[in-house]
Amino acid sequence: MPAMKAQRVNGILKLEDTVKYVHSTMSNRKKISQPQVQFSSDWETNGYTFRAALVRTAHGDYLAIEQYRNK
Repeated sequence: MPAMKAQRVNGILKLEDTVKYVHSTMSNRKKISQPQVQFSSDWETNGYTFRAALVRTAHGDYLAIEQYRNK
């Protein structure tokens, strides 16, 4: 994920909240087991804003990305 342009805090994300969010975006609804750490970022490119959340587990990574058109 690209680095954020500016440091800003909209609220502190808890690992459990990020796991719930990423799990809700998964179509197969496989349980995310043994989460270890979460990362999030946002960036702008080509008239769109992207927001990403990543959960790292002992068995692999889960990534959710949202895309919004800038007005």
